[in-house]
Amino acid sequence: MRQSEIDINEEYEKLFGSAQKVDLFDPEEDYYNCLRQEIIAAKLERLFPRKLPFEGVKLVPYSFILIEKNIKRAEAEGRHVFFITDDNNGVRAIGYYEPETNYFYVLKDSQVCERLLAVWTDEDIIAARKRFINEACVSDIGCYRVIKDAKCKSPSAAATYALGRRVNGWLVWKDADGLTLKQYYNR
Repeated sequence: MRQSEIDINEEYEKLFGSAQKVDLFDPEEDYYNCLRQEIIAAKLERLFPRKLPFEGVKLVPYSFILIEKNIKRAEAEGRHVFFITDDNNGVRAIGYYEPETNYFYVLKDSQVCERLLAVWTDEDIIAARKRFINEACVSDIGCYRVIKDAKCKSPSAAATYALGRRVNGWLVWKDADGLTLKQYYNR
């Protein structure tokens, strides 16, 4: 049985037992599967120290579902998607490069570093990152979440804003095959 065919109400009943209840979640609703993933991804081990009955199910945080949706959207538009991750600082950024303009777009629902990780003396970079955060992000738990596709003037600017430290975007943005932005566009 595929995950999308599993009834969340049945899963609830397996976990908490049956009771006279009204089905809380309608499988026909648009956000049913997203809600289901969020419930499964919750850290139930605090509530239930015993082994969970659905051990074989891969747990996926809700943020991954949102990011995957935006990856598919960009790919449907013919964009080649690149990634930056830094689990220690809550960074899971996705984006694409537009070679005609040299702009790099950080996609909606990307997670970017909450704080600056280096002491910068370049006031222009500090001001540009602050503008990026103010115009395109909201505060989330341990990071900022990008709320709309954000245009950056270069891959390095986008990577610097996402990671909170100055980096060469041509070398840190990688695609699903592990190719850097530079390797992909120099083929």
